[in-house]
Amino acid sequence: MLAMLSIAAVSDLRTGLIPNTVVAWGAAAGVLVQLTTVLLGQVSLGLALQRIALGLLLGSVLPLVLYGFGALGGGDVKLFAAIGVCVGPLSVLAIELWAHVVALCFVPAQLLRGGTLLATLRRSWRVLCNAFVPARRRKPVDTTSFSSLRFAPAIWLAAIWVCVLGEQWP
Repeated sequence: MLAMLSIAAVSDLRTGLIPNTVVAWGAAAGVLVQLTTVLLGQVSLGLALQRIALGLLLGSVLPLVLYGFGALGGGDVKLFAAIGVCVGPLSVLAIELWAHVVALCFVPAQLLRGGTLLATLRRSWRVLCNAFVPARRRKPVDTTSFSSLRFAPAIWLAAIWVCVLGEQWP
């Protein structure tokens, strides 16, 4: 899984894309690892299949919702799904949570570096205020200057965090 995430993170940083082949091979490796635990007698076949299915499902639900709102890219959704296959339902939820925490730390640094922190804070405030006023009184928001964040490196760091420390808070 970490090899898949490493390749995805580097590709995302360089090109903004996560190759489908990397995600597919990572998911296939996850299935093989889960089935190997059956062959070693560590878990039953039913439990392994349940971990694969629930990991895939829980690894996909929240990212799909965020994708629907335009907050995540399709590659990130597929990457989370593959992670779910590899680590199962509880660990993928922990990785999703920590990836967003890590990304939340990256965003101010990226905006500072680009010189757009104050303008972004003003736009964010306007979007928030618009949510609480009637449609006719909403102020326009310039969506052309929205920026994106390469999310795979945050997922990579979160996966390392969860693999090393488990699903616990610090």
